[in-house]
Amino acid sequence: MRPTATIVVADNALKIGDTSLVTITFSEAVTGFHQC
Repeated sequence: MRPTATIVVADNALKIGDTSLVTITFSEAVTGFHQC
């Protein structure tokens, strides 16, 4: 089975200039990916 990533945006009604929390969940450990 291939690894997967799930992306969730906290605010699904964004407008220009809005911000929202984005969460990415991976199905297995990730290497070479840096949190910025």
